[in-house]
Amino acid sequence: GRRQRPEGAPPGVRRGAWLDPGSRFLVVGPSRTQFLHLDMESPRQHVSEKTGKILTEFLRFYEDQYGVALFSSMRHEIEGTGLPQAQLLWRKVPLDERIIFSGNLFQYQEDSKKWRNRFSLVPHNYGLVLYDNKVAYERQVPPRAVLNSAGYKILTSVDQYLELVGNSLPGTTAKSGNTPILKCPTQFPLILWHPYARHYYFCMMAEAEQDKWQAVLQDCVRHCNNGIPEDSKVEGPAFTDAIRMYRQSKELYGTWDMLCGNEVQILSNLVMEELGPELKAELAPRLKGKPQERQRQWLQISDAVYRLVYEQARARFEEVLSRLQRARPAMEAVVRTDMDQIITSKEHLASKIRAFILPKAEVCVRNHVQPYIPSILEALMVPTSHGFAEVRDVFFKEVTDMNLNVINEGGIDKLGEYMEKLSQLAFHPLKMQSCYGKMEPLRLDGLQQRFDVSSTSVFKQRAQIHMRE
Repeated sequence: GRRQRPEGAPPGVRRGAWLDPGSRFLVVGPSRTQFLHLDMESPRQHVSEKTGKILTEFLRFYEDQYGVALFSSMRHEIEGTGLPQAQLLWRKVPLDERIIFSGNLFQYQEDSKKWRNRFSLVPHNYGLVLYDNKVAYERQVPPRAVLNSAGYKILTSVDQYLELVGNSLPGTTAKSGNTPILKCPTQFPLILWHPYARHYYFCMMAEAEQDKWQAVLQDCVRHCNNGIPEDSKVEGPAFTDAIRMYRQSKELYGTWDMLCGNEVQILSNLVMEELGPELKAELAPRLKGKPQERQRQWLQISDAVYRLVYEQARARFEEVLSRLQRARPAMEAVVRTDMDQIITSKEHLASKIRAFILPKAEVCVRNHVQPYIPSILEALMVPTSHGFAEVRDVFFKEVTDMNLNVINEGGIDKLGEYMEKLSQLAFHPLKMQSCYGKMEPLRLDGLQQRFDVSSTSVFKQRAQIHMRE
């Protein structure tokens, strides 16, 4: 019979893919069992031990930062200063149970190596849901797949995809004309690529359809990347500060492209950032066959390891978070009792650090940071300003159209219907695409190397999220 998706499996895991806990093999494959002999001593145990070591080290940072974030939150509350005031109003009515977009996609099935038409929809949580067909959806048949697209990149050509795949496994190259990894029946593919997890392959019949679905899927990626709730006053800041401090302990001080998704996804990326190169160096020489076959094997291995890491990260993080939340009342009691003493000690220590660091910091900022601030602001603000100007233009056009329609189609009776459509404007991927597109020209040439900015994607996505809000 068909294997079911494992309970608690990470987003995007397909049915029939799992890890055999009693084997020295990684077991992968959508419909039939395929064994990839890793030819190393107990590979599952090795992955588990390495993952556990990284998680233990990170969670020490997290426990420390949890206390710091709790203290800061309570101090703001007691002193009445509060958190910085948001410049944007929040929706009073949530978007729950709404379908943002739906339509048909051709998806490549790795088990049968065939393309199948799928009915696809995007609900309010931006998790792409794939059904066999629309009838299956209407009959409430369980979906074939639910994809959380955090960390994915959307590619619009097979050549782009093959370049990334080739770079992921040194020493293997393949041309798009003869690769067995993917043969798209049309000229309009959309490929969801992830550095560690399973890849997804879609195909459209026309360029307009490709543009439409690219906008929709990019909206999914953008939303899922922003997976940590921004209203979290303790857990969220504690987690992001712990990530920053852990990476700085490894002498990694720049931005990080894989700080995207929820906490477990980010933790899995953190482990794979360290574990992936080690596994690749160990296993790549042992993979057999033509370059294309070795690439395919490595993609399957990486996906299976990522799922193993995800499960271990989820269990460890939930365990530590639960323990901290149980201890929180006692921690709050201590903080409230000793608040004045804690503040006095903190400020005394800060003054000593400031006296030692400030003269050197001022020289560094004056010589190596301040001269570049105007060019940074210009590079960031020009496309951002154009984006928000486009938001106003799009909204103005929609309101103008609404006014004309209300006048021409029955007056006040139609007003509520059009106001409802207007309230959904920010969640319409196609109408908002012109706004988001204004951020694409953003470049930080010369600044990325100086300030160790891995890419501009973090700036683009934050601005685009604010546009939607």
